Amino acid sequence: MESMTPCVIAVWGVAKKVDRAALCTYIDFGLLLHRAFALHKIEKDRGRRKDTWKTWLQHHVRISEVEVRKLREMAALLAPYPGLRKLLLSYTEVYRCREQLSSLLESPGPYKDYWRQP
Repeated sequence: MESMTPCVIAVWGVAKKVDRAALCTYIDFGLLLHRAFALHKIEKDRGRRKDTWKTWLQHHVRISEVEVRKLREMAALLAPYPGLRKLLLSYTEVYRCREQLSSLLESPGPYKDYWRQP
């Protein structure tokens, strides 16, 4: 057991970093989808695109419009609060708590300021 301790500690550190990076990646992906949606709309309005947003997503990205809507919603909620990127929670766990998290961030008190800190 003594010889395994450093290995267990090291792998646990990697696991925490990966999990933290996963939530950040989902936030960043949601922000990227916001930009892609806006660009698609601009090109569609100018007559440069004939496909719908949903069709473009299915054909090029192979992701459902429902999933994209969730990702964009979460990015809009979480991106203004860099401190939330440090949470050691999975994207799925945070998504499940989105209503409570939104209420917390909208309520009076120190929560907004705390989570806005990088």
